[in-house]
Amino acid sequence: MYLGIDYGERRVGLALADKETKIVLPFKVLENKNLEQILEDLKKIIAEEKILKIIVGWPLNLKGEPTEKTQEVQEFVDILAKNVEVPVLTFDERLTSRAAKMLSAKKIDVGAAMLILESFLGQEKARGKIYDL
Repeated sequence: MYLGIDYGERRVGLALADKETKIVLPFKVLENKNLEQILEDLKKIIAEEKILKIIVGWPLNLKGEPTEKTQEVQEFVDILAKNVEVPVLTFDERLTSRAAKMLSAKKIDVGAAMLILESFLGQEKARGKIYDL
């Protein structure tokens, strides 16, 4: 399983890529009240869902340049990578939050996580990389 993460100041959206079907599914939204709790929740999810790789949305502007949020996400990725035993990758999330807003106002975070993970898997497939979910 792959875990897609849309990290935000208030909420962290999560999506999973199912092992058998390779379909990306919405998972849940975590309230981002403190980093320690987010890490504990993610460790539990990694163990329960047998996560092999984590893909975190990388916030860039439309020109592909870092934004104010990029440093915050970098800090989260660095801390996450030090606290879990699976690879943590970043993936350009341009337009995913905007596209997710069209899905449902209440499901923006999990929708963005789904789009990040779907885009990552699509790019890996297009590059001819074989991934074993």
